[in-house]
Amino acid sequence: LSPAYSNIATLYQEKNDINSAVKNYLKAYNIDKQNHNYDGMYYTATKLASVLMRQYPEKAIKYLNTALESAKFLNDTFCIASAGLEIGDFYYNKKQNETALKYYFDTYELVKNEFSKDNLDKIQVRINDIKFRLGDDTFETVMNTLKNK
Repeated sequence: LSPAYSNIATLYQEKNDINSAVKNYLKAYNIDKQNHNYDGMYYTATKLASVLMRQYPEKAIKYLNTALESAKFLNDTFCIASAGLEIGDFYYNKKQNETALKYYFDTYELVKNEFSKDNLDKIQVRINDIKFRLGDDTFETVMNTLKNK
């Protein structure tokens, strides 16, 4: 039933009927949550976050965090990295640079021995953007704090 609601939500999303999309994604999400289907929760939480991002960013971050927790429960490195980068991007766009850097750094550390150089470079670009925003001294202070955790 959950995938059916999710598919319906996707159709509404494609028609730009955001309210109906959210309603159906929530139905799918609640079914997955009730059944402890973390794979479904990850997928639907990610979709909900993308739909809610513009109008309801506080709800979107809640679902991004749910996606990250679900991915961790699944122990799926790709999903953990994807959710971590999404959260980092959320904070980056809010100009909450130190929080964004934490998620980028944690993601980089998680995947540095598993992802291709090209994918690692994409994460490094995000980190370098934060470095530019913060300035060298503040960046180094924040990075030292992150590395010592």
